[in-house]
Amino acid sequence: MEQIKLELTPAQKELYNFLKAYYNHHGWYPTIREIGVGEIDGEQVISKRLSNNAIQGMLKRLEQRGWIKRLPLARAIQVL
Repeated sequence: MEQIKLELTPAQKELYNFLKAYYNHHGWYPTIREIGVGEIDGEQVISKRLSNNAIQGMLKRLEQRGWIKRLPLARAIQVL
């Protein structure tokens, strides 16, 4: 059964696009810390986020809305 993707807030869309861009550039998804830095090859792509809890929350909401899938492993994010 296909999950319906709910609309994203601007911050969620920014994070989602960063995940895709990071994967396209490196061939793997970023860690929570790399998301917090918000850079790809030294270029600031998204706003820095200081709180790992805030990043975890945003990833959880992306998953709940049907945009990503997460597994309990490092870098285990899959963009849907």
